[in-house]
Amino acid sequence: VCSDLLSKTVGELHRLEVVTLDAFFFRVARAFALELGLPQSWKLAQDFDRSRLCSRAIESALREMPPRALAELVRGAGQGVADRAVHRLLLEGVEQLHGVFRALDPAVRDPWGVHGDPDGTREVDLERLDEVIALLEDTELPKTAAGKVDSRWEKARAEGIAALRAGDWTRFLTAGLAKAILASGGTYAKKPVPDAIREILASLIRVAKVALLAEHNRRIAALGRFLPEYDRRIQRIEREEGLYHFEDLTHALSRMGQAARSEELFYRLDRRIRHLLLDEFQDTSHAQWAALAPLSEEILSGHEPDRALFIVADPKQSIYGWRGGEPRILEHVQETLGLKPESVSQSWRSSSVVLDVVNRVFENIEDSEVLSTEREIVGRWARAFDRHHAARDLPGYVRVEVGPAEERAGRRSFRPALLSHAAAEVARLHRAAPGATIGILTRTNRSAAYLFAHLRRAGLDASEEGGVPVADSGPVLAILALLRMVDHPGDTISRYLVRMTPAGLLLGLSPEEWMDDEAVTGATQQVRRRLLSEGYGRVLSGWVRALAGEVSARDSRRLRQLTELAFRWDERATSRPSDFVTVARAARAEDPASAAVRVMTIHGAKGLEFDAVVLPDLDGLSLSGGRNSPYMALRSGGTGPVKRVFPRLKQELLPLFPDLAEAASQERESELRDGLSSLYVGLTRARHAIYAYLSPDPRNRSKARTAARVIRQARAPDVAAEAGSVLFAKGSSDWWRAPGADPKHVSPEASGRPAQTKQVRRLTLTPSPGRRIVP
Repeated sequence: VCSDLLSKTVGELHRLEVVTLDAFFFRVARAFALELGLPQSWKLAQDFDRSRLCSRAIESALREMPPRALAELVRGAGQGVADRAVHRLLLEGVEQLHGVFRALDPAVRDPWGVHGDPDGTREVDLERLDEVIALLEDTELPKTAAGKVDSRWEKARAEGIAALRAGDWTRFLTAGLAKAILASGGTYAKKPVPDAIREILASLIRVAKVALLAEHNRRIAALGRFLPEYDRRIQRIEREEGLYHFEDLTHALSRMGQAARSEELFYRLDRRIRHLLLDEFQDTSHAQWAALAPLSEEILSGHEPDRALFIVADPKQSIYGWRGGEPRILEHVQETLGLKPESVSQSWRSSSVVLDVVNRVFENIEDSEVLSTEREIVGRWARAFDRHHAARDLPGYVRVEVGPAEERAGRRSFRPALLSHAAAEVARLHRAAPGATIGILTRTNRSAAYLFAHLRRAGLDASEEGGVPVADSGPVLAILALLRMVDHPGDTISRYLVRMTPAGLLLGLSPEEWMDDEAVTGATQQVRRRLLSEGYGRVLSGWVRALAGEVSARDSRRLRQLTELAFRWDERATSRPSDFVTVARAARAEDPASAAVRVMTIHGAKGLEFDAVVLPDLDGLSLSGGRNSPYMALRSGGTGPVKRVFPRLKQELLPLFPDLAEAASQERESELRDGLSSLYVGLTRARHAIYAYLSPDPRNRSKARTAARVIRQARAPDVAAEAGSVLFAKGSSDWWRAPGADPKHVSPEASGRPAQTKQVRRLTLTPSPGRRIVP
């Protein structure tokens, strides 16, 4: 059956198209350019265009704003904190909120902030605040057994009054006597709050709540008033320059809706779509599904034998909630389109040893003590998990080890000692099994870059994948300093850096001429003329060739990446070299190679597999959030359009405001889902082996909700996490020599067998008629 299906598919390969959603939307946008309001000649913007276009739109809108409104806008973007980096604050705030603005429910009249006071008070009676504070000062406090005023109560009252007089409503509500009224049932220091104090505090709490909301609402409302103007201007600027991002096209198509469906769509694409397969559907965003829904409904409106919608999704691998991926769309699609789900729990990738650990970690994840306060949310995630079974008998090994303690306590987000230990273990593993593929999966790009540097210093041929900064190389920084100097000849710091590096040879100046301002200015003007006439790509490629013998192999790769960026920049270069410097400093690039050891983030490893997976910073993989945007969005039903946008408040204050608490719950579920899915993706990339390295915690004092603690609770709950100890090990530690292992894992000299020279790949095709959905 598979052979017949393969032959038929190859025979009709011209009718089969495999593209990303972005590429498909690009083609549809080309076909409906006039309806979408796109200019006659438009193209996709590069990554470095985003900030430039946004900056233009922001500057254009700010010119017409009155100073008072501008001040409120800056406070809103900076969450009430004064900051000199005004442009950066506005750029980050507007970029974060623009996507939310596009997702607003048009039926909601004013979605910005909390409307009305939960207690029914619409105005803050600040005029009587001093009078009420005086009553609190004169009220008798509880006494000790010795008949003296309890010093703890006296101190708490003084701190609360100081916070009120300073207008620090958050500090008043989250500490001392007010916190006792709100959180502990009316007791403080193990004594009940007297009725007289309780009544006064209730009045002060009401004033503080309303004042706090008014203050935060002003900030979020300022951003809300600014965004429509910004949206109009960014659309105008994009149209003027003919530059659009994929997100712009997706949003435009999602609003187009039924206009791009059925016969007109097929006619303009010059093909009829009867079968649609959507892979990795759990990462689909609301806007993407809104653009796809008309086509999906059209396909399902025909006869079942003639048309098919086949959706492949795994909600457990939803790790892109931070950029809009929403796996719960799957449930909505299943209900509205009447799709029949099928579950696949057999793994053709991983050994039974690896899958046993996966099962032990996730089968009863909702009962984990680490996540005991989020059982409902974790339970919804766990509904997508079925016990995994190995389809093949493969050798396997899992080892959970405790690394060394960090020299500097307090730097919990980055653990260099643990990463260095993991790098040394990877080097030993690679020497023992040089043919085995090893994936080192980290939480952040910073950890990946640190590990890569350690491996390279150890002489290990590793590939760096995951988008490290192009400017993390000394020679690259020297060339960028040279370009800054071209733009600003008086920049003495850049001049010193260029002069003290081989980049100084590029200007052809003698030591005496470097001290002559006129000579330096003349040389930089000549460079500026070359940039304008020849272009950045040609000029920088010449510099890179000149420096070829002066830099290391890694720096040479970084310089080539800088050159590639320069050639792309030439398409829309400005007259200011500093603009390219800004773009280059923000640019990230991969350093892939055909190496057995690959270093990348867990997000970058999605869809890949390795013989062995190394997880060196699971203590940094938080399951309790960490998004730091100044707002929270409340979606209708959790997956619908945004109906309200709130300012971010402290966690302790959320119970005071039900709508904010609901928005925080939706955000917390998304963050927790991302964290659990990241752990699942990391573990299931392994064919044979998993090596996990955790931080020491011998007395089990850590209460952090991290992936490391989840694994400890599942596999070694009673083992002290002493530095250097092994918490758990299962399987064959030399799995690469065990029966069933690939002979290429071990060198011919070590294995006594000839090296395998040809690798055979199995292709499995499954027919997909009718309406099916495979989670």
